[in-house]
Amino acid sequence: MPVHGEYRHMVHHADLALTMGLTEKHILICEDGDQVEVTAAGIHRAGQVPAGFHYIDGSAGDLDERPLEERRMLAEYGVLQFSAGIDQHSGTIIQPVRITARGWFEGEHDKALLDSVTAAVRDALQAALRDGDRDPASLNKVVQRAAGRLLGQKYRRQPVLLAAVVVL
Repeated sequence: MPVHGEYRHMVHHADLALTMGLTEKHILICEDGDQVEVTAAGIHRAGQVPAGFHYIDGSAGDLDERPLEERRMLAEYGVLQFSAGIDQHSGTIIQPVRITARGWFEGEHDKALLDSVTAAVRDALQAALRDGDRDPASLNKVVQRAAGRLLGQKYRRQPVLLAAVVVL
């Protein structure tokens, strides 16, 4: 009874058993969850139990669905992290908007895209600052909305967007 590998591997293992002299009635290819009963009369399927993938993350134990979904999103869409420093009193950007990209940006085309997103985020921040906004949480949302709007409408991309606007 092959018990390891993809289904196609188990079929090859069963074929190997046939070439070694076993008969088909003594070979059983099972899938996850199959129960097997072994008696003096032979082996046969005796039912099924629920089975599926179970993810374990190192020493942290089992993962629930949320971290797995976040990992799928990061893998599929990539991530953009924005940072900027704001002077609370003058309401000006004292550390320029910077973008760190991971996941799907490469080449000259994406450099132009990143420059475009940087400009849109800077403009949105400056407008919010002119309106008197100095709240870091609010400014982070301004950054995410500006980047998300441009990337979604113009480039049809939806990366994970992280913002770190620091008000000094």
